[in-house]
Amino acid sequence: MSKYRKTNLNKIFRISLMIMLFAASISSAFGLSNSVPVCANETSGHFRCMSNVIVDAQGHPKITVSPLAGYGPNDFLAAYSLGTGTSSTNKL
Repeated sequence: MSKYRKTNLNKIFRISLMIMLFAASISSAFGLSNSVPVCANETSGHFRCMSNVIVDAQGHPKITVSPLAGYGPNDFLAAYSLGTGTSSTNKL
């Protein structure tokens, strides 16, 4: 392996390590480090569920009734003039 390539790989490794440490410190600063798996443990030969849920110090899921950010159902209904009925003739 050339010296130039070895130097670049070393730099990439160091930068990657710094990014991972920074991400870990940010997530713990905002209280995002407490999470538990949503699904039960996987069995051999089956797919694994990778979902986690953020929990508080007592292990209860941090949930809200409405989304914290983004568009909600009423925003889409108003944007497309769909009204509140269950059906519409409007095409999206």
